[in-house]
Amino acid sequence: AGTTNPMRFRILLATLLRAATPAAFTGSLDGSSWRVVLNVGRERGTWMPEPWAASGARLSLPVDLTFSGERIDFNLVDSVIGLGYNDLGPVDNTRRLGCSGSSFVGPRGEERVAATGGAWSETPTGRCGERTVRFYIDFPSGASRNDVSIPPGRVYFNTKCWDGAEMRAAQEEAKECEERLAALREEQRGVLDRDNNGENIVKQAVRVRDSLGRSEEYNRIKEQLDSLKRALPDSRGCLTGPRGLELAAAGGLSIKANGPKNLWGAFGGVYHILGRFEFRPEEFTASAPGSSADN
Repeated sequence: AGTTNPMRFRILLATLLRAATPAAFTGSLDGSSWRVVLNVGRERGTWMPEPWAASGARLSLPVDLTFSGERIDFNLVDSVIGLGYNDLGPVDNTRRLGCSGSSFVGPRGEERVAATGGAWSETPTGRCGERTVRFYIDFPSGASRNDVSIPPGRVYFNTKCWDGAEMRAAQEEAKECEERLAALREEQRGVLDRDNNGENIVKQAVRVRDSLGRSEEYNRIKEQLDSLKRALPDSRGCLTGPRGLELAAAGGLSIKANGPKNLWGAFGGVYHILGRFEFRPEEFTASAPGSSADN
């Protein structure tokens, strides 16, 4: 029998541990306040009506939020019909979100926008300390600028956060995977260089690629690396929050657009992309965990 590859064993062990028992999450948005800037406008893939934001104009709207630790009690009908879930995920993960109104500068000068707090949730994915973060704000009168508008009603925000220690450990693991893949590519080039038969560089590169594609070890490590990258922050990066939390710097906006085609949500919700948003790091403040916030 051959010897065990230490790198292969570490990757396999890390995969099994993550799948079996997601690590305890030590960070949380509970009690923290942030400034969030909505960037409303047409995005690729949106199902908003064609005239909406057709000019390419955007509506920028800053909103101050407080992520309260106060849990929201949903009534029995919500819990039973939703099988323990609501628009944000599991009912028992949902907490109150505090929000003040906002304003923007339009053709008529500064325009006030009514915005009331809603709810938020964190749901673990079991990968790299990752959690999905979802929340919503109600805009009772909506807002509009040129041909861009926020329809009256609820706007949903979707982003991610990570336990900082777990995230950094996964990033280190991803780095090790990349280094091992680079070493395997160099090893294969060395083998082919000794038997290149006068081939040009392009043909040699194709042979390296094809050879590596048949390598069980190479494919296993590449699959592990791809899995790690899907669960780690993207190029927009993170902001450091309270208690070891790393929060994605940006996320997506959507509105619910249920209608007769899906029996107004009976067969699952339909959401239209409304734009994107960013957290402003200089506007972050932290208060005691579990503190409540006014709507």
